[in-house]
Amino acid sequence: MRRPFVIITLCILPVAAHAQIKQKFTIHNGKMVSGTQAAGNSSSGSSKITINQAQEVIFKAQQSLMKGDYAGAEALYSQAIALDNSNIQAYLHRGVVRRERRDYQGMDADARIALALTNNAIRANPRDPDGYYERSLALRLLYQFDQARKDVLAAMQLGGKPSLKNDLQAIELERKIAASKVQSAMQ
Repeated sequence: MRRPFVIITLCILPVAAHAQIKQKFTIHNGKMVSGTQAAGNSSSGSSKITINQAQEVIFKAQQSLMKGDYAGAEALYSQAIALDNSNIQAYLHRGVVRRERRDYQGMDADARIALALTNNAIRANPRDPDGYYERSLALRLLYQFDQARKDVLAAMQLGGKPSLKNDLQAIELERKIAASKVQSAMQ
């Protein structure tokens, strides 16, 4: 049954990440470009988005994930990590895929690497709400919901996007799902 994955994935990944990726980027003439560039909008006011090779592979992994190809998505996230082993999002997304594939050791390893990378990012720039938000995602993979909640609140206080309120609700949902799984296992 794949229904729980949909709920948890949307919770653990950035809010509406799948939809945003689909709307913002497309493949045009074999290259990933922003939606406005693909549409041919090249007015002087449009901004160009530079995508590195690892981000391009992550985009392809997201496409595989949306098709339900978890093995393909995991392989692509691994490829993105090989290209850029400091890419926090690649570790977080691969961790989610590994959790879904019941590779809990792999999930734990990815979450711990993402946690170390986000800790470094926060030390380098303690006023950046994205560092706290990304750390909250790693903590959620590690089932450390109280600390994840604190990090989301810190991101909000630092001016993070208003949609972070949704993450607070998602953390509570994930906490309930985790508790339910533990309770079921004990019976």
